[in-house]
Amino acid sequence: MKYPVTVSVVIPFYSNVDWLKEAVLSVLIQSFSDYEIIVVNDGSNENIDDFLNEFGNKIVYKKKKNEGPASARNLGIELAKGEYIAFLDSDDLWHTDKLKIQVERMEKTSALWSHTNWETFKNNKKENVEKRYLSNCHGKIFPRSMISTLIATPCVMIRADAIKERNDLRFCESMRFGQDYYLWLLMSAEFRIELIREILCYVRLRNDNANKRARAHLQLRKNIWQQFKNRKNEIFFKKWSYFPIRFVYRFCEREDEILEKLEKKFNLSNKILEILAICLYATPYSLFLILKNFYPIKK
Repeated sequence: MKYPVTVSVVIPFYSNVDWLKEAVLSVLIQSFSDYEIIVVNDGSNENIDDFLNEFGNKIVYKKKKNEGPASARNLGIELAKGEYIAFLDSDDLWHTDKLKIQVERMEKTSALWSHTNWETFKNNKKENVEKRYLSNCHGKIFPRSMISTLIATPCVMIRADAIKERNDLRFCESMRFGQDYYLWLLMSAEFRIELIREILCYVRLRNDNANKRARAHLQLRKNIWQQFKNRKNEIFFKKWSYFPIRFVYRFCEREDEILEKLEKKFNLSNKILEILAICLYATPYSLFLILKNFYPIKK
């Protein structure tokens, strides 16, 4: 591996080595060549010998015990030697000019972190499903980001010196899902974000996508609320103007606790729990829609 490098690409892996090959190939064909690829195997049981035989001399490879994608990405951050760190999930893909365009824009604007527009796909990219143009997700997006944000992890690039010396800016390893969203909230609370308006990332749709489930939304809001409460002198709790958002997060926490009690008491199926979650989440969802009007993004 040639050093120094400009970009460290962090790819956590747990399942489907064929998708991992596609992800790595989408980096190897980049028009930008000054990078390293860090693949962190998060305790996968799959045989990846063929993958290592093919790509082993092109990547930095590290295997660890299974602790989740947040732990794998955090290890990738520690191993990174680049000036910038870019994240790519093992089932997603990049446009061939993704690194080139993003590095040039960040160098030009001195941005500490940035993201791009993206589109979803399925069936091996033969079917494009939806394009995501995030025209308003640019600048000082906090606290609006607490209400909603569609930042996709494979679209994000961060200056390494902005996070490597900050142990508090990491993916939350105790969260089962939404670890990336939590880190983007922490980043947005301190730094403005640059948006590259081209679609440069392709996010694979899978049947287990948690963001489609109401129960998952309640759990995510509850977990974020609890993580923020544990942080000392957090800006989210300093300003009275953020009280309405705090109220809705606390509301989500209480609703998820209700679902947990019902689940234990009546041994409810996942289907019934999801129906109840849809009913319960309707109120905080409506409140978040209203609050969007009161927390504009500052460019």
